[in-house]
Amino acid sequence: MKKIIAQAAVAAAVLLLSITGCEAPSGAADDAFNYDPDLYRWSTASWTPFTVSAVSDSVSGITYGVVGTQERYVAVTRTGRIAWSNDGDVWNLAVTKPKERPEDPEPLDPFTVSFNAVAFGDLQGTPRFVAVGDDGKYSWSDDGKAWTASSSNMEGFGTTAIKGIAYGNGCFVVVGGNGNAANSTDGITWTDKHITALDTIQINAICYGEGKFFIAGDNGSVGYTANNGDSWQVQQATPPFTVEANRAICYAGKWSSDYTPAPDGIKIGIVSWDGRGIVVTDDFIWAMADSSKWDANLDKFAFDIDNKPVRGIAWGGGYYVASGVDARIGWWKDNDRANDRYWRALNYRNFRGWEVTCVSALNGRFFVGGIGGKIAYSGKGL
Repeated sequence: MKKIIAQAAVAAAVLLLSITGCEAPSGAADDAFNYDPDLYRWSTASWTPFTVSAVSDSVSGITYGVVGTQERYVAVTRTGRIAWSNDGDVWNLAVTKPKERPEDPEPLDPFTVSFNAVAFGDLQGTPRFVAVGDDGKYSWSDDGKAWTASSSNMEGFGTTAIKGIAYGNGCFVVVGGNGNAANSTDGITWTDKHITALDTIQINAICYGEGKFFIAGDNGSVGYTANNGDSWQVQQATPPFTVEANRAICYAGKWSSDYTPAPDGIKIGIVSWDGRGIVVTDDFIWAMADSSKWDANLDKFAFDIDNKPVRGIAWGGGYYVASGVDARIGWWKDNDRANDRYWRALNYRNFRGWEVTCVSALNGRFFVGGIGGKIAYSGKGL
């Protein structure tokens, strides 16, 4: 394993972003990071900051879908606001979907929820955005602009928080407190899929890939389902995980045929140890059976300064990107693990002093969201 170069040498090469873009600092030692040309070009992509009008709190989730022929980005916040954008630059606040007939009852307010996550699904040609939050509440929209609130709490959740949502296999799956889970083929009507083995555990995150949904939660819990939540394979506090919480999880593709460590070869990244560590594996299912297949030794220099916790992780185009408090954004190229084992830091000054609360890989770009309604995105080409 290649050891990290002395911290002073690495710090000299940390990338600092400007308002108009990102440049390598004068005199930076490129060889200290063992850059290849593609990696270097990606790291200098511009990040465009802006604040969603009237959104003054924490952005908790960002997703992307196509409505007809129009691209659509949707962001949700912890104070119940939802915003939408056609390009990721200009954002507008969503509204309540009006009633269809005069005699219909007045619609419920869909923005009274403290939202935790949002996802998009293409339901056989019908677009559907679903936002989930505290107290078992959720809302949905067919265009991201006009939203409908559920008239009842999520099936099986009661007033327990819904912490995560993902879409795949023609199905939405949600997870949350007390081992609660549910699935839906339309994002409106839900079926309870409680995870008995995690009965007292809060599940914090879920992602989808290769026909399976993967979860991460408190007490070092991880698991997956291959049948949309009908049954689950889970484990808790198994090394390298501890009894502390796993905060985020992302699907990271599948190894190509020239390198398959196990038959499934499903790559997964997890923010673990209550946000203090990052763990990856080249085959999630294999790693659950053999803990030596987890790689918990990647040096996370991007987050080690003042021991800043990590809050989110995403993967796209061969890169993991993670985000955390105090403007910490880190990235790592995951296909050269033998020679390159540490994270690069982007101390994004437009977020300085703020917590970067979420990160997503959407439509060829990485998006991050933070406190103060701040959203930023990377350059295209991932």
